[in-house]
Amino acid sequence: MLSNSCYLIRHNRHFLLWDAGLSMSFLGRVHDDNPVSATLARSLPSQLAEIGVQPNQIDIIAISHYHFDHVGQAGLFPQARLLISERDWAALGNHRTPFGSDRDALAHWLDGHGKVEQIRQSLEIFKDGSVIVLNLPGHTPREQALLVKLPQTGPVILTGDVAHLEQQLIDRNIPTWNTDRVASLKSMGRLVGIANRFHAKIIVPHDPGDVSKLALFPAASQ
Repeated sequence: MLSNSCYLIRHNRHFLLWDAGLSMSFLGRVHDDNPVSATLARSLPSQLAEIGVQPNQIDIIAISHYHFDHVGQAGLFPQARLLISERDWAALGNHRTPFGSDRDALAHWLDGHGKVEQIRQSLEIFKDGSVIVLNLPGHTPREQALLVKLPQTGPVILTGDVAHLEQQLIDRNIPTWNTDRVASLKSMGRLVGIANRFHAKIIVPHDPGDVSKLALFPAASQ
């Protein structure tokens, strides 16, 4: 069984949401024999309320990629600026729906009602090196990970789906549904290289064993 994590990052007065999880249609759903069976226990707004953050306080939603389990509740934060890779955004605009994508969850921005920033390469979100979007294509046309330099915990890398389990970074196993196997292998190597360079802790959000490397909600990591 895989976990499905999202992350709230506070930078001074700004709040950034990294990925937006499953849609509300999964709330309370019972697992079945479907290999992609999923369930949602609580909404993101209800969890944010527990720590005194309202949905309208989210300034930015940055997503690792367009798959349904990473964008599902984005529409609950329509005021937020959406950060998405340029090639993933272009794929959503094609006449063929990309595998695993959820256009409905991003309809607010796709229809031109919300602010969108398309990322071509890596990006320092706050221009001070503390939160950096990493360009690591392969799982989707332009999958992204996030390097966050926490003042007490130190640097961490939220991998998105560059890997679904940390063991994949060792074995270099590539899922058949990745859009580009060669790019995936290169991105895995680059991610490990960046982690070594910054002495960063790798967090694979789908790996249950990695989620506990950071303080679990509602506690905060520093």
